[in-house]
Amino acid sequence: MKIDKTTCWYNKECCKNALEYAQGVSLTQVSNFKILKDFILLTALTNQKLKLLDIGCGSSSLQNTEVIKNNFYYTGLDIEVAIKNIAQQIHSNGNYIICDIVESTEKELEFIKSYDVLVMNAFVDVMQYPIEILTKILSCGNKYVIIHRQRTTNDKTIVKKHPSYGGQTCCSLINTGDFANLIDKNNFKIIGKKIIRKKADSDLCSFILKRM
Repeated sequence: MKIDKTTCWYNKECCKNALEYAQGVSLTQVSNFKILKDFILLTALTNQKLKLLDIGCGSSSLQNTEVIKNNFYYTGLDIEVAIKNIAQQIHSNGNYIICDIVESTEKELEFIKSYDVLVMNAFVDVMQYPIEILTKILSCGNKYVIIHRQRTTNDKTIVKKHPSYGGQTCCSLINTGDFANLIDKNNFKIIGKKIIRKKADSDLCSFILKRM
């Protein structure tokens, strides 16, 4: 897969703008955070902390929420520029993995299998290759996968671009049939779904998947 590295998450200036935004807005104050929190709590055990991997962690603001502190061992994963210029600037003592999911092979991503819960908060939604990325991640998924804020459509899977943080960001719309087939192929089942916002051409949704 050829990556367009002009998109904002490979750009230090855009990461700087994203950092400034993250410092001014608490994740817990975002209107759809409750959906993410509820889905995360569905995976929590009362007597044991699980390992959670925040894929495409960005500012890594999730690690500072009570739902994570009380129930999980947190690790954030993102590309180098995002970890060094956003996450570590806000949470310098956080636990991070520098990794580009797009450029990594499935074999190189096998370490993901050691995590109980995978969280993708508006991650696949901004990827150039949503189906390919989901294929890699689900093939390594161990127990639960949470996909928060992803656009789905009854039309074909497409990727658009739009302005964001002073640059261009990809915006993926995944065909519902493609999504269902991918989940089934990797032995997952949707155990929760919330529609955050409906538009004429797509739904912005959150999903929680469990490996069967």
